[in-house]
Amino acid sequence: GVVTPANEVTFSYEDYRGWNNDTDYGVERTMQKTDVDITNNYFYTPQGYHYIQFTATNGNGTVTITPKNGATITKIKISASAEFNGGEITPSTGTVSKNTEGTVITWDGEASAAFTLKYKSHIRWTSIVVTYTGGLPKCATPEISGEENFYFSTEITISCATEGATISYILSNSKGVTNHTYTGPFTIDESTQVRATATKEGMATSDETIKTFTKLDPLPNIGSIRGSVNHDYVQLTNALVTYKNGKYAYLEDNSGAILLYDCAGDLEAGDKLTGMMHITDYTVYNGLPEIKAFEMMEGYTKTSGNEVIPTEMTLAELLMQDEAYPYEFKLSKYIKIVDATVTSAFASKNCTIQQGEYSIVLHDNGSASLTSTVNDVVTVTGHVAIYGDTKQIAVFEQSQIVVGTVPSIAVSPNTVEATAAETEGTLDITYANLPISDMNDFDIQYYDAEGNEIAEPAEPAWIDVLVAEQDPKIGEGYVVSYYMIENDGAARTAYFKVYAMDAETNLVYSNLVTVNQAAPVSGDQFALFTGDLVEGDYIIYYNGKAMNTTVTNNRLQYEEVTPEGNTITTDDSAIVWHIAKSGDYWTIYNAEANAYAAANGTRNQAQMLADGTDDKALWTITGTETYEFVNKSNAANSINANLRNNGTYGFACYAVGTGGELSLYKKVTESVTLNAYGYATFCSTNALDFSDDSKFSAWQITGTSGSTITFEQITGTVAAETGVLLKGSAFGIITIPVAASGSTLSSNLLVGITTPTDVTAGQYYGLSGDKFVKVGAGTVPAGKALLPASAVGSSIKAFNFVFEDDPDGINSIDNGELTIDNAAIYNLAGQRLSKMQKGINIVNGKKILK
Repeated sequence: GVVTPANEVTFSYEDYRGWNNDTDYGVERTMQKTDVDITNNYFYTPQGYHYIQFTATNGNGTVTITPKNGATITKIKISASAEFNGGEITPSTGTVSKNTEGTVITWDGEASAAFTLKYKSHIRWTSIVVTYTGGLPKCATPEISGEENFYFSTEITISCATEGATISYILSNSKGVTNHTYTGPFTIDESTQVRATATKEGMATSDETIKTFTKLDPLPNIGSIRGSVNHDYVQLTNALVTYKNGKYAYLEDNSGAILLYDCAGDLEAGDKLTGMMHITDYTVYNGLPEIKAFEMMEGYTKTSGNEVIPTEMTLAELLMQDEAYPYEFKLSKYIKIVDATVTSAFASKNCTIQQGEYSIVLHDNGSASLTSTVNDVVTVTGHVAIYGDTKQIAVFEQSQIVVGTVPSIAVSPNTVEATAAETEGTLDITYANLPISDMNDFDIQYYDAEGNEIAEPAEPAWIDVLVAEQDPKIGEGYVVSYYMIENDGAARTAYFKVYAMDAETNLVYSNLVTVNQAAPVSGDQFALFTGDLVEGDYIIYYNGKAMNTTVTNNRLQYEEVTPEGNTITTDDSAIVWHIAKSGDYWTIYNAEANAYAAANGTRNQAQMLADGTDDKALWTITGTETYEFVNKSNAANSINANLRNNGTYGFACYAVGTGGELSLYKKVTESVTLNAYGYATFCSTNALDFSDDSKFSAWQITGTSGSTITFEQITGTVAAETGVLLKGSAFGIITIPVAASGSTLSSNLLVGITTPTDVTAGQYYGLSGDKFVKVGAGTVPAGKALLPASAVGSSIKAFNFVFEDDPDGINSIDNGELTIDNAAIYNLAGQRLSKMQKGINIVNGKKILK
């Protein structure tokens, strides 16, 4: 059990770099190891440098080396990163030599007692290695065992070859640093550093062993399995088995899908799995990721008999190279392709189908008995696959290839490009295998840009499809007219599908139709600001064209732009300038380009090269209907304006007399979208005008009583940063005029949020549907309004509304659960109904089919 004594010990500068505070600086210090001490009379460890400095005092420096515990020193090797500057080094015993580069000093001799090395200036060293005989025997270095990368926990074992030695260890993790004496194996369940040493009476302490154990996070979902390795853990949440064929199955969730190759076990189509999956065998076969073996960890759940619905897409959507959703991300996904044409029959287990310019291989993954006929129009359900470079859809059964009996609706064209003016047009609707008698059997479902179903985009609808009965066309088709009201704001887009019921009362939807309505021509939607000027941000136009910041050769240029609402949508083509009043003058400057405006005509004044000279140009704004910028320091008003992207001359104007006038426009409206109940909270950095309540109304909260909030309508202007509740039509998009100034609502309990704000759980109540409920911890986005819990009593779970203009529209709340006494009924167009009608109805925000 006795270990042979170490015969070499190293002193490293890294062990002593902390000795550089005021107390230690320059004083005599002793560095200690088990069998050797080294003392210098002037010790210095410079902060940030990679050496220790021994310094002589008045030309006399002394390093003392002392052996201990019966040791006899035979060699000392002092290394430096650069040549020594210690002058001649004289030992009290033995001899000293230096290498050719002057970076290593070696002492040779034999010393069982303290001896010295004398030097003249300083010695900057990185390591000192001492060789000796004798000294204390040293405990063996402990060994630490455990799974270095683990998912849940790992058992740690520490051992030492020195019999009877005591092992001490230190754990460093999120709980802090703790010291322990080892008595047996222990378990850790988080990333931890373990450090261990061994001691025994009559022996030197062992070297320290350090080992780090890292806890790995499970993969979050099926989509993250791609690129996995064996022994990964995956968190499944309602992962659905979409198909089972023998020992093969496909598993899918919202993030992606994976093939369970020859390991499906007792899983069946329609099973949903929630819990932790341990992948024990993962591979990629010819480009297709596969799990070949796995186990579900204890505590997982499985529900059976769930409906399996394929995701319907076109071949274009499947095969187009979309960086955000490439083909590889769709592998093993269960999909449905409607109305594709067979272009080659099955041969060697493969056939091809085509839609438009896109085609793909159908691969018989079953019994090699599938058939197809060229020119058949088919609907295919299967799983996205790949084999080498060949993209495929895997099918197992003949029933997955249906010829000509699937109900369908098609709308042409897919995209409508409409002008900003009030427009009427026609769409062609064709259908197959549907019991359609006239146009009244069709209806319209609207969608948002993400594909979510919504009511019609606004009230009144800016776009609608007229489904009045018309004469059928050849080929079982109808002509459907559409209209849209004139666009007075930004370019806008609506999405809809035409739907009807098949013979089994299932809803059949058409392709998605996109309607793009252009914005008015540049400038039409900007009201020229003709009232009193106020300080703030403005958009500058020259002859209806915005100034372009992305210029070359530092020249001011102009570019046509398409405004959106009251801003500019093209790539930063509009310069937003700030105006400020200084004495009798208004000055303008571009805050983002580091140009300055100041009073008194100083060098901080907005600067511009005027007539080729570096002139301190003071610009003022004159006029009423069109504001003109006049250079007060240059009577000729002939300015060739330079716009320098480096910010040196960020101020840019085009003066009167050089071909046009420069006009000033100010944002005049704010746009807000109401929720499904026709409500929204809002807060703007501008003052707002609520004088017109013909399309919506604005409200402040003036008090609460029990679980009831009382509102008071706002009928005039309010100051910026005022929190309000807006009330109008479901899913309505409303515009609110911006005011020059407004009144402060002293009784309003709503708090406006102007920048993203972190809140704690229960600190505020926020709008949810048609009630105010407590807000959880998180970040509230700018533009919202909240009701402080401190103002109403934090024990209330939720508040119902009482409006002064609607005394009968009261919702009742019991213990925070909302119930509606007289539920309103709407159709999918957002029109209120007196009773439920055939088709889809919206009741309490839920869709009900009658």
